[in-house]
Amino acid sequence: MGKYTRLRKNLLELVDLNRVLSDDTSTALAKRAEAYRSYLEAVESQEAEGLNFEVYFWNRVAVRSFFAQMEGTSSFMRRTVAGPANAKRLGINTKTRAKLLERRYDKGADSLTDVLVPNSVIDNLKFAFRYYPQLFDVAYTLDTDSPTWLALVKRLVPARRDMTHFGRLDDFYAIEAAQTIIPCYPWYLGELLRLLCSCFESVDVPVPDFDLDLIKRNEFDVSAFRTMPVSREDFYAEVGELQGRSLAAIRYSLELLNKEIDFAFRVMGDAWGQHGLEHASAQFYVRNYLRTCIVYVEGVIDILRLFIAHAIERGEIRLSQSEQARLESRRLLDRLTETVEVFSRYFGEGAQLVAADEEWGAIRTVLDYRDRLTHPRRDGDLRLEMRSLRITLTNSLRWFLALLSAIRLDKSKIFTQEGSSH
Repeated sequence: MGKYTRLRKNLLELVDLNRVLSDDTSTALAKRAEAYRSYLEAVESQEAEGLNFEVYFWNRVAVRSFFAQMEGTSSFMRRTVAGPANAKRLGINTKTRAKLLERRYDKGADSLTDVLVPNSVIDNLKFAFRYYPQLFDVAYTLDTDSPTWLALVKRLVPARRDMTHFGRLDDFYAIEAAQTIIPCYPWYLGELLRLLCSCFESVDVPVPDFDLDLIKRNEFDVSAFRTMPVSREDFYAEVGELQGRSLAAIRYSLELLNKEIDFAFRVMGDAWGQHGLEHASAQFYVRNYLRTCIVYVEGVIDILRLFIAHAIERGEIRLSQSEQARLESRRLLDRLTETVEVFSRYFGEGAQLVAADEEWGAIRTVLDYRDRLTHPRRDGDLRLEMRSLRITLTNSLRWFLALLSAIRLDKSKIFTQEGSSH
């Protein structure tokens, strides 16, 4: 029994971690269903304006939460396996450890480097479900032959990628993901619970009670949701298609991101004020806001870079080699500041992203939180403390305002006509 102590503890930590992350996904799906019911009721009373955004907002939150659940649990399992003692026991070589930990492998030194080499979420799931059960001498095979697995790989993963790096209105609203997440979420819960049960049995520990009804409670009829009308009249009248080819597209895209982060901040504040930060509900809203912050930063980068790319294709601007190199920085904030600088130089007022030190510090803290939420070592990493968090969140909003100020357009550089833009 004694030799199983560490493995038992690790299993219980994984159960606790998954419970928090699964609650996030479940809460988001429940909020989506609630918003959808409100929308349908409002349609009958002709008061639906604006409510469709809440449906799509919670749909995006559900997708992000579900991927955070898969990435968080698989990261925990991969890190456990890649520990020196466990890797030695299983005969895992350094090159494979590097893959498990998403690090670059130095062949000459046969060692791991500090350079991040991210895997796809699919590869990470395969690694986690392949190696983790080996610690418990469990023969486990991830069900990759089911239609649901194919839906995850072929539809939900691409939909999530397009949702983050959107080029069309449908991508932003994650309409494709709305349909596919319904079977994928319970499928993943079922696979993980099946794995956990096998591992608990192997170390002679009673299997904990799992909330299997959670799957049933999240069943959601998307037949009407698929055809729910999206308010696009104004959008199409000015832009046509959201492909980053017009300044109107940039403005509209930024409005969508601004609307989302504003809503995320508002619902977080409501939950915080009603329950206090320590309450599980408030913790969910804070985690959601932090994830939304990163989506906002990545979204701004994509929007500006897409327009720059089209301007280059049209022969309107030409970037130097040094400018192009800076745009490819591996560091998110460096990539953002360089993108803003290039965009502002050619299309704006030549401004740079200038913010107070405490505002830069706040956004870096948000990035640190993102890493902690994405690669949690225990469920405690998902809990956020009151200390200085309010100041960090407030300063992060001020940093976003500084970002918007830096990308103001210069009308003397850009001439637009009705229905088209330079």
